[in-house]
Amino acid sequence: MNALLLQDLTGDEVQEVVSQLERALDNHTAWLCRLNEALICNLPPAAEDLCEDAHHNCAFGQWYHNFHHSLLDQFKEFAMIGEIHRQVHAAAREILLKSAQNGKVEREDYDYLLDQVKLMRQLIHDLGVGFTRDLGIMSKLADKIFEYASEGVLITSPQGNILNVNNAFTTVTGYSREEVLGKSPGLLNSGRQDATFYRAMWQALLETGRWQGEIWNRRKNGEIYLEWLSITAVKDDENRPTHYVAIFSDITTVKENEQRIHNLAYFDALTELPNRVLFQDRLQQAMARAERDHKLVALMLLDLDRFKLINDTLGHTAGDVLLMDAAGRIGECVRESDTVARLGGDEFTVILPDMDNAISASQVAQKIIDTLAMPFTLEGRQVFITASIGISLYPSNGESVETLTKAADIAMYHAKEQGRNNYQFFRHSASDETSALFALEHGLRQALERNELSLHYQPQVEIETGAIIGMEALLRWQHPEKGNIPPAEFIPLAEETGLIVAIGEWVLRTACLQNMKWQDAGLPPLRMAVNLSARQLRQKGLVDKIAEILAETGLEPRWLELELTESVLMHNAEETIRHLESLKSLGIGLSIDDFGTGYSSLSYLKRFPVDTIKIDKSFIDGVCSDADDAAISLAIIALASSMKLKVIAEGVETADQLSFLREHQCCDAQGFLFSRPVPADAITQMLQKVYSGKQMLLKPSKP
Repeated sequence: MNALLLQDLTGDEVQEVVSQLERALDNHTAWLCRLNEALICNLPPAAEDLCEDAHHNCAFGQWYHNFHHSLLDQFKEFAMIGEIHRQVHAAAREILLKSAQNGKVEREDYDYLLDQVKLMRQLIHDLGVGFTRDLGIMSKLADKIFEYASEGVLITSPQGNILNVNNAFTTVTGYSREEVLGKSPGLLNSGRQDATFYRAMWQALLETGRWQGEIWNRRKNGEIYLEWLSITAVKDDENRPTHYVAIFSDITTVKENEQRIHNLAYFDALTELPNRVLFQDRLQQAMARAERDHKLVALMLLDLDRFKLINDTLGHTAGDVLLMDAAGRIGECVRESDTVARLGGDEFTVILPDMDNAISASQVAQKIIDTLAMPFTLEGRQVFITASIGISLYPSNGESVETLTKAADIAMYHAKEQGRNNYQFFRHSASDETSALFALEHGLRQALERNELSLHYQPQVEIETGAIIGMEALLRWQHPEKGNIPPAEFIPLAEETGLIVAIGEWVLRTACLQNMKWQDAGLPPLRMAVNLSARQLRQKGLVDKIAEILAETGLEPRWLELELTESVLMHNAEETIRHLESLKSLGIGLSIDDFGTGYSSLSYLKRFPVDTIKIDKSFIDGVCSDADDAAISLAIIALASSMKLKVIAEGVETADQLSFLREHQCCDAQGFLFSRPVPADAITQMLQKVYSGKQMLLKPSKP
């Protein structure tokens, strides 16, 4: 027999098998004596155990066939006992029948019977001994399991005194066996469960004999831990408890991991605020309560103004510190029943449930704005930041999480349009504006595919000679329904959405191709100026992309000039210098557009590897009428001259402006005085006339 397999038999089943085997040895010894008497006295086979189906009528045979256990069926000894038992009874009946017929018993038949009886007795003996031996092994095995089980085991008397514990108990609790024997399990009490908890536990044990659940206990060192505990009552034949066995495992780490997973699913890792998933659930609950109680819910969507500047200048670590501090400040402005959540980046939401009117929401919003306006200390320096807040109200602005959030988002962007650092309630007119903006963005995404974009070109003229020395490529969008959309409307949108990268690449390739077409047509080479946005400048692989386009189109690098605005250059100036030097290594020209409108530092200006400065049109407009504009323009010309940079005056529209620029030795100019931005075909005709002497651009053209 296999001791491990015997574990599947219950204690009662084991005892029954052993008893039946022992009884079979005694009964069949007596049975053999009766058989001999029958043979000697020539008695007929009338006894039940000698009849037709004697095997099944025998008490042992009946038990054998009624006791079905799949485990015992696996052992050949147990199966052989049944077969030998059947053969013994069959052989005995055969002998009795022959004896009755012939008046004698064949010796060989009787020897066969005795051999079968002997074999059956030996099998029964061996199986019984095996059971007895394996029961001893099982007892030892049970002791080993008790000692080395990974779960803690504690056995008490019915009165609750500890009788025994295993090694795992000591490992988990810190108490040795000697320290707890005879004592109450109450020495592990953490104090976290009250008397009601323990009354319910004992009530379950008395009624069902079993209790299981989670319970907080205390180790010997005072540390609180969580365990999964299962208590079973061991009862005697009269159903009275003789022992209580408690099996437990420390699940503190498991619960901590579960909590960690829960936090990752529902809370922001940086600020520990509810994340988008939990925010949506909380908002849904708040709306349901508001509907039931006839209250309002105010939803605020809050965005930190110019937060990207903090990340770019001080780094993401400082930005994270600011986000955590801002989250704490926002939390201090609301009630415990309110929810502050972080949706991502620098975007937060505040749910204000159970509101009676919108005034309370505006008061909270102003409180948040004032709190965030106070200085933050990052890396030993004071930093200031503001917030734009959009507010929507349930149910008037939306009856679902999606619509209410969208309304707050629209209101927040309206707050930004109003100059930032303020709050705005949702209004439907703002929604209409946002819808129009969305439609514009959608159309812009398709504009490239539908060939709706085109380039117009505006000539740049050398003031001293009147020669056309360059062209500026200017983007135009002809919408199929709305017609010509001004660049001021769609270029900022392209920059914001990231579409400017794909559009900018198309502009650069198209402009370079056009420049080569003019050269291939026999026209003198011109410098092609193309605007480069902030997002493009920081685009990974920009230098390689420009080199690729130059190689594809065949344009020499010296005939390409990239224009960057002053504000773009000054944003993270050190990084900008590295980008510009990489671009300059290609052999292309670089110019500063809209000079004078930003906040240039002369110390940085001298380090920028630029070739040209463009005076902004806003100054050129007033050079003949405004002393300040004239002074600024003269200062820019003088600065460029001292730094050996070329100067181009933008937006020249009158002869007086041109005279002023010529008088003060400005190098080049462009504007409506010479030509409006026109398509490539018109420029081709213009160049042919100019170079053939049929047209001079210094003569003012009609607007």
